Amino acid sequence: MYPNLKTMKTTLLRLNNVLAALLMVILPAITNAQLSSLEFTAGAGNPSTSGATVASQAISFQANINNPVGTSFIPFLPVVTTTFSFSNQQYTSVPTSEIATGTGLSFGANINNAATDAASVSVFEKMSLISTPANNNFTSVANGTAGTGIDIATNRAVTVFSSVRPLYHSAAVTNSRYYYGDITITFSVPVINPVIQLVGLGGYFTSSGNTLGFSTELELASAGVTLQKISGSSELQVTSNKILNNAPSPNSTTGSGAATGSVKATGFVSQIKFKVYVRGDGGNTRWSSSSMHPGDLWMIGVSVGSSSALPVPVKLSSFTATLNNNKTDLRWSTATEINASHFVVERSLDGVNFSDAGMVFAAGNSTETLHYNFSDNLQTVSAAVIWYRLRTVDIDGMTEYSDTRIIRIGKMTEKNMTIQSFPNPATTELRISIPADWQTKKVQYELISLSGQIVKRVQANSSNQTEVISIATLAPGMYVARVSCGDQVAQQRIIKQ
Repeated sequence: MYPNLKTMKTTLLRLNNVLAALLMVILPAITNAQLSSLEFTAGAGNPSTSGATVASQAISFQANINNPVGTSFIPFLPVVTTTFSFSNQQYTSVPTSEIATGTGLSFGANINNAATDAASVSVFEKMSLISTPANNNFTSVANGTAGTGIDIATNRAVTVFSSVRPLYHSAAVTNSRYYYGDITITFSVPVINPVIQLVGLGGYFTSSGNTLGFSTELELASAGVTLQKISGSSELQVTSNKILNNAPSPNSTTGSGAATGSVKATGFVSQIKFKVYVRGDGGNTRWSSSSMHPGDLWMIGVSVGSSSALPVPVKLSSFTATLNNNKTDLRWSTATEINASHFVVERSLDGVNFSDAGMVFAAGNSTETLHYNFSDNLQTVSAAVIWYRLRTVDIDGMTEYSDTRIIRIGKMTEKNMTIQSFPNPATTELRISIPADWQTKKVQYELISLSGQIVKRVQANSSNQTEVISIATLAPGMYVARVSCGDQVAQQRIIKQ
């Protein structure tokens, strides 16, 4: 059973790579830098129902391919979900005639100024739904320009209702702060520095000419995470572990008493839990009248940077190979590790067929730079050139390969080689002329990318003076043309246009 699961994971990974390649063909203007954010929007099977409900809400990210200047979304594979859920609800005896869930916290409920039963709203709505926010209140990615990347008419968030009817029923004083329960954000894969989007923390109730302002506030209950305000209204006050509304008289309008904006959760995050509080300003002696259902309707969403914030199992920051007498010293560093098991150093004598040269155990999980090394003894190796690469293996058995590094042992001598291309730079064909004493012998022709990968290999058992190599399928760029005959080698850089 387990080998089949590993095969399925490898197949899914390959399908994702194929999809990425197809997107580069279908959307040639897209660059990696532009695939910069994963955001909440409609589609992708995201909720379209209304509340009130306490059922957990799972939202699938979609990739915004022209963030921060536009909102062109495509599916992101493999699917990454963010789930919002309640726990430890403190008020669970609200009459169900007033709210179907009987709880102080719910998804998809709303105030009702005409009756005591809570109104209903979609659990996943546009961020423009409430509080009159502006696009520049929000920032889509942790390292982005503040006030950019979110379009409130397109981006969406989960609606949360903090009903104040429980406080009305218990005759709670109105100038205090009350713990309502917990809201937990769980990511299907760990992310780095997610951005929490908040809309409209704040509400009010008016009777007999007296207005009670109140606001939902959040306190971090998760270890290993710190909070930082990126952008937002003046009411949004963020400390390392609290998200507060600092308005003396909270209201429901952003900039006039409601807290709205973007908060970075700094850390390597699988789950974030907040304690939810409701604070009153004492402007009225009651939380509600007997004929209405007030409360704080607010919204919460998440966005992350797709290229850097959604980490691969291991992110290599460097990988070098250096010849040191009769051994190769290989050194590499990782910027992040997620469920990493070990590294396998692979060696090849022909650049194609690799075998294991050694293994080094990984730290497992880390967001700090870690350094590794391995020495490969070459005393019994007779080849003139050796290729190395790293195979990273995670705890589920999935693998990922590094770029190739090349070591020359020094047993080869160089010859002059003339490359003639028509035109130069070459576009579809490359003509390579070889030294006279190589003609009629077995000669190997290779094209190598600047990262060390052999992208083309042709072997002539009885070589002509000039061989024609097709390069039509190669990506534009600079390559090294290397020709070898026995233990002799010659090479020259060429440009593919």
